[in-house]
Amino acid sequence: MKYYFQVSFNLKVILYVAKVPSLSSINFSGGRIDQLLYMQESALMEAVSQGTPESWTWQVGLRRPNEPNLFCCGVLIGRAWVLTAAHCVYYMRNLKPTPVIEVIIGEKDLRNKDGVLTNATEVFVHKLYDPHTQDYDFAMLQLADPVEQSPLMYIRPVKLPEEDTDFESGTVCFVSGYGAPEPGNNSFAKLMIVQVPIASKDACKKVYEDRKITARMFCAGFEEGGADACQGDGGGPLVCKDGSSWYLKGLVSWGRGCAVPGSYGVYANVKSVMKWIDGITGLSAE
Repeated sequence: MKYYFQVSFNLKVILYVAKVPSLSSINFSGGRIDQLLYMQESALMEAVSQGTPESWTWQVGLRRPNEPNLFCCGVLIGRAWVLTAAHCVYYMRNLKPTPVIEVIIGEKDLRNKDGVLTNATEVFVHKLYDPHTQDYDFAMLQLADPVEQSPLMYIRPVKLPEEDTDFESGTVCFVSGYGAPEPGNNSFAKLMIVQVPIASKDACKKVYEDRKITARMFCAGFEEGGADACQGDGGGPLVCKDGSSWYLKGLVSWGRGCAVPGSYGVYANVKSVMKWIDGITGLSAE
C-alpha cells in the first residue's frame, strides 16, 4: 500500500447551494445526456457543509496519472473494491492493458495528504450500462493493494445495503465530493458533504417526463433547488444512516443542471445491482 504523500489538485467538483445557474453544456437532444459527466470545469458555489460524520473514510477520488485533477469520485465498499459510476470509466472498457487509474481513499483535505493512494488494476463496467440513458450506471474498480484495516488504519468501507435495508422518500441522506468554497476559488481541497432528502418516485418521474427513470435510478434533492452534487462528483456516494450504521444508497449519476429549482439530482440505485456487485467481489462471503 502506498501512502498519499504528495498531490496538487486545482479542480474538482462540488456540492452546491443556492443560486446555481443551469449549465449550458446540458444537451438532451438525440436521446443523449451530455450534461455533467466529463466536464473539467464548473461554476462553483459555496458548500453547505464541510463536516465529516463518522470520518467519511469511504470517500474516493479518481485521477489519471500525471494529471493534477480528479475526474470522478467513488466509494470504498471492500478492502480491494471501489464502486463508481460507469460513465466515469466507460471509455476505458476496451483498452488493454487497463489504463492506470490512481485511487485516493479517505482524504478529508487534499492539502493534508493523509489519505491512501493506490491504483486500480481492473475495471468492470456493468454489461447493461447504456451511455445514452445512463441506466445501469455502475462500474467496479479492483485495487492493486487492499486497504489495510487495523486500529492504526482509520479507513473503513461503507456498508452495502442489506435485503431489508430501505430508505423511503423524505429520508435525509448525505452526498459528498471535493470542491471549491466559492466561485473563482481554485483551492479544490476539502471534502464537502451536503444533506439531500430522497424524492418520491412520482416526483422524480414528473420532473423528468422527457427521460425514463428506471428501477436503477432514484432522485434526491430539494424541489426548490439549492443543494446538489454536480460535475466531477460523478460516481460519488450518497449515504443514509440507519441506527449507528451508514449505508450506501446511491451513486451520483446525472441530472439537469446543478441545484436548479424544479429539478433533482439522479442517482444510481445501488441496491438494484447487489447480485452484480457480489458476483464480481464476493463480498457477501467475507
